[in-house]
Order: sequence, then structure tokens, then C-alpha cells
Amino acid sequence: MIASGSVLKDLKALAVSAGPGSFTGLRIGMSAAKGIAFGASLPIIPVPTFEALAFQLSNQLNDGTEFAIANKVNSEEIYFAKFKVRANNYIFARVLEIVKASDQINIEKDCPVYGNASFSSEPVNQKRAINSPKPEYVAKWAKRFGNDVLKNDFDFLEPNYLKKFIVRDKTL
Repeated sequence: MIASGSVLKDLKALAVSAGPGSFTGLRIGMSAAKGIAFGASLPIIPVPTFEALAFQLSNQLNDGTEFAIANKVNSEEIYFAKFKVRANNYIFARVLEIVKASDQINIEKDCPVYGNASFSSEPVNQKRAINSPKPEYVAKWAKRFGNDVLKNDFDFLEPNYLKKFIVRDKTL
């Protein structure tokens, strides 16, 4: 039984946060979703993590509000995207990309920044330290937009890492 009171056979698909995000977290989430989907003969809807968070924020912010999401990739890089609320939905104002943390882009003057990264020397504003969507918004995104990305054959479905995983030798 699922926490909502439903049983697995009542589901039409599984939604999984597909990234960007931590390599390990995305890999574990995708593996769990694939195992459940395979066992229950369900398709998977890979949900773009930043878009699910933008969808969540668009239901909390005023129409026309511009906002950014900035999460750390590592100590040197940040995943960054800018959005605008439009009728309880979102539009991209700047597409998701990786930027150097050292660039110190002071975007906070233009719009609120959500996530675990900051572009200034000040610590992240705790009110805005929302760095991933609530599970209900992953599901809501999947329900609203998921038909276009529904995967019945998910053998080669992988998380959206945006960058290659590089193992570093810490002994050097």
C-alpha cells in the first residue's frame, strides 16, 4: 500500500525526479523507480527536477515574478536557471546551465534565488533554501506535463546529470 492509501495496481505510471542533482541520489531514485516500474509493468515519467521546483514555486509566487534556482554542483560550479511565473505556471527566462561559482553573478538584486547556492558572499537566505521540489510537485508536474516524456521502455533511461561523472583520486 502506498502512503496515499492507493495500491500499486491503481497507478498508471511512476514519476521520478530525473535531475539535475547529486549523482548518488539520482542514481538511487532512478534505480528504485525502474525496479518498481518493471515489477508492476508501469511506465516511468522522468521529471526534470528544476522544472518541478519551478512549478512548485509558481504556485507560491505572484504572477509576473521572476526567480532563479541555483544549486551547487560542487565547490566550483552551480546549476542555474531563471524562470518567470505566468498564470500559476512557469516559463524559462534563462535555460538550465552550469555556471562557475567564482563568477559571483549577483542575480539576487534582480530576483529571489532558491536553492543551496549563493552568488554573493552572504550565506544562503534560509527562507529561500528550497533546493528540491516536494514529492507532491514531482507528481503534479508528471500529471500535467508527463504525457510528452512517458517512457515504456526504460532500459536506457538515465538521470539528467548535465555533466560527466568524474572520479577523482583523493590520494594525490
